[in-house]
Amino acid sequence: MTAAAIWNDPHLVEGNGFLNAAKGDRLPAIASFTGGLSVAYEQPVRRGVEFAASADYTYVGSSSLFFHKDLSPRMGDFHRLGIRAGLQNELWQLALSVTNVFNTRGNTFAFGNSFSLNATSQYNPLRPRTMSLNYVRSF
Repeated sequence: MTAAAIWNDPHLVEGNGFLNAAKGDRLPAIASFTGGLSVAYEQPVRRGVEFAASADYTYVGSSSLFFHKDLSPRMGDFHRLGIRAGLQNELWQLALSVTNVFNTRGNTFAFGNSFSLNATSQYNPLRPRTMSLNYVRSF
């Protein structure tokens, strides 16, 4: 099991006229809280073959793209869960994976073209729920 948490409260220590930002303004694109939890489990099922399962949960807190959050696109504030289970041995792996289990929607923005925000709406969504069956063979 692995867990991580990040708390941020970043603010400008002095103003910046070029950015139209005052002393004390919150820094953009940085969530106040982000965290995650990952668990993995392995269990032998018969000689040389084991069952393996894992789950990964992430929360990304909300933030805004610019200093003035009233004029800025919102991003973050989403939960994401992925799970994986399968069988494996020294030569092969067979696993079923599901990413974004609850088909969570959110804006990652990923720093698109910030110069055209007034001209068009910009939104960088999370990858939708995706299921995959994987087979890996070593030679």
